[in-house]
Amino acid sequence: MSLIIATGAHSGLLLLLTRPSSSARSGIDSLSALLASHPHSSLAEMPLDLADLRAVRAAAPRLAEQVKALQHGTQRTVVFLNAAIWPDAKHMSADEAGAADALHVDGNVEQSCAVNYLSHLILLKPLLPLLLDTPQARVVFTSSALHRRADPANLDSLFSSSAPSSGRDLYVHSKFLQALGVRRLARRLSASHPDASLQLVAVQPGFVPTTGLGRQASLFARAGMYAMSYLPLPFLESEEKAGETLCDALAKPLEAFERHSTAQQEAQAGVSETWLVKGGKVARPDERTGDEALQDKWWPAELADE
Repeated sequence: MSLIIATGAHSGLLLLLTRPSSSARSGIDSLSALLASHPHSSLAEMPLDLADLRAVRAAAPRLAEQVKALQHGTQRTVVFLNAAIWPDAKHMSADEAGAADALHVDGNVEQSCAVNYLSHLILLKPLLPLLLDTPQARVVFTSSALHRRADPANLDSLFSSSAPSSGRDLYVHSKFLQALGVRRLARRLSASHPDASLQLVAVQPGFVPTTGLGRQASLFARAGMYAMSYLPLPFLESEEKAGETLCDALAKPLEAFERHSTAQQEAQAGVSETWLVKGGKVARPDERTGDEALQDKWWPAELADE
């Protein structure tokens, strides 16, 4: 049996963290009905708004205690960091308790940065000791191919300033921050825990315009996403195929994934870092995410020890 801790959704023995909303309630009801046919599976819910950084910090140690208790008797532990937003414009989340760093502007954090990046790392911090001591534990980040469209020169104006920005730019660059964070985490954990077998997986399932990603986007952006679903665009993916890619990222052995010709072929000892693209193939992230100085600049100061 697997223990899956997810922000935003899936199966096995699942601890689900969701926004307190009607859509989340509907998803939980559907999952509960599905799990009812599997007597050895169960579902626990922890309502949590990832834009509320104070609540996230309070929830993180409680989550770790629950995971520690649930790990007994499970074969694998997977953390699925899936939740994300595409905002309509720049909105700030209050974070007076946050340490001074590039992510903070006068005690605030841009909201898509908070939800898509910072909150997930805050939740992950107390889980890492448990995961590093668990054989073949896995952390899966839902990434986006749009991180390749980011311009690192724009990060300061987007996230270290309160100046207005478009929702698209914020989403694209928050996913670039996420990619920087995944690579920094892999680098630091590989150095500090060379004997650990933790697997870090970033998966780009393809763009699915019919999900709730754009629920906070402008009316124009939401209409555009809806129209896209009827067009034969190469970057689009169906809910079913994207779901298969995500499920594979959660459960499939890393060596079983097909590789693009540009992907590294060598096996990774210790903490591993794997990037999956649409269709579940192993590929490389944007090369600019390998900039260690950039990784360090945009890593949360409160997590400096990780």
